[in-house]
Amino acid sequence: MTLPANIAHGTAVRWIGVPYTELSEDVLPGTIGVFLDFDGPGSSEAVVSFPGIGTFVCSTEDVEVAAINDEPTRP
Repeated sequence: MTLPANIAHGTAVRWIGVPYTELSEDVLPGTIGVFLDFDGPGSSEAVVSFPGIGTFVCSTEDVEVAAINDEPTRP
C-alpha cells in the first residue's frame, strides 16, 4: 500500500500509475489530486479527486502523498 492508513482527508496525492484513460481526460503520471477517502475499512483502494478531470476509485498503489511544493505536471 502506497498511502498510509492514517492519511488525512484532503491530502494532496500524486498519480504514479500508468496513464488512466477511462475518464474524459488522461490522468498522467505526476498529476496532482486530492485524497477523499478509502473505498471502505481496510480497503486497498482510494477515492481520489483530480480537479478538472473527475473523481474515481483507484488502487492505493497508483498514488502517493505529494510533497507540499509539488506542482501539477499537466499542461
